[in-house]
Amino acid sequence: MMKNEKGQITYEFIIAILVVSMLFIYGIMLFQTKNTQNMVSSDKWNAQLTADRFAKNINNVYLMDNNSTYQEYFFWNEDGRTVNVSDYGVLAWWNEGSFSDSPMIAKVNWQITDVNGLIIFEKRNDEVVVRYG
Repeated sequence: MMKNEKGQITYEFIIAILVVSMLFIYGIMLFQTKNTQNMVSSDKWNAQLTADRFAKNINNVYLMDNNSTYQEYFFWNEDGRTVNVSDYGVLAWWNEGSFSDSPMIAKVNWQITDVNGLIIFEKRNDEVVVRYG
């Protein structure tokens, strides 16, 4: 009779370990999924913030008098991240096919190739010149 009781405890122990292991693995998978979603949301938020900051600065300088300047630090130069200007908006790209845009009202002379460091916004001859500081 003692022999069967020891075997019963062993089976219960193995089942308990399997259940705990499955819960642990499920928790790790859930954590990884949520972490990935947070990273995507963070990239999207930072892209929108960068595009909005550029468009706001361009629009504000455009509404100032000629020879007015404004400067601000930007950091968006990482792999897969760029900022481009179209005729009516600023586009912040953070991965292939993903971008955020913000409208602007000014004619822009874009003189920068990467967005990293001090950027100067200057109004000359009724257009906004965006250049390095």
